[in-house]
Amino acid sequence: MSNTESPAVADSFFTRILTGRHFLTRRRRLMLFAGAVMPSLAALLLLQMPVVKSYLHSAPT
Repeated sequence: MSNTESPAVADSFFTRILTGRHFLTRRRRLMLFAGAVMPSLAALLLLQMPVVKSYLHSAPT
């Protein structure tokens, strides 16, 4: 592989992964997205609760 040809190959590889045409189905990408986002959303919701807030403030740092 020459130097001029490798960036195009890598680019097509990454765009194929990003679009998910041959890599992931849409549903599987949605599941991965939910698996990545839901725990952080749950943690943010827990941090908003006053009980958790008071516990964090009273806990020794």
